Amino acid sequence: MSGETSVDKLLATLNPVLQPDSFFFATLHGTLKDVTALHPGLVEEAEMLFYERHRKAMTLLLPLATVEKEGREAQDLKWEFECRQITIDVHSGLAAVGFMPILTGALAEKGISCNPVSGYYSDHLFVPHHHAEEAVKVLKGLRDQAATVDLSQRVEQ
Repeated sequence: MSGETSVDKLLATLNPVLQPDSFFFATLHGTLKDVTALHPGLVEEAEMLFYERHRKAMTLLLPLATVEKEGREAQDLKWEFECRQITIDVHSGLAAVGFMPILTGALAEKGISCNPVSGYYSDHLFVPHHHAEEAVKVLKGLRDQAATVDLSQRVEQ
C-alpha cells in the first residue's frame, strides 16, 4: 500500500492521537556498530531512532522513564526537548505534497514548535509537552475545517 497523496482526503481523515508518554530527543556519537554495542538498552527502548552516517551520530527518541533510568549511567548520552508525540493516524503517501506544511503551519500560527518525523505508515509530530493538548485541538480543527475550506491552497501562498 503506497498511502494517500490527496491533501484534501488526508485532511478530511486526519486523526491526531496523543501518545501518553513524554519523550526526549537524545544523541549518541560513534559508528552505528559502536553505539548499538555500547548502549543496546537505549536502542531497544527508543521509540524511534535515526543514524546519520556522515556525522557518526544517532538520534534517539526516548521515553522519559528511559532517560531517567539510563541517562544517569550513559555519560555520553545528551538529551533535550521534553515533548509529546502526536501520531497522525492516516496513511499518507511518501510522495504527498503539502500535507506536513499545513499541519506544522497551523501549529506555528499558534506559537507551537513542532518536530515532524515521517515513517512509512504514519507521520508523527513531537511538540513541547506543555502544548500537547492544545496542538491536538489545533489539528482536529484542521480536520473539521477540511469539510468546508480547501486548506491545500495555503501551501501555495
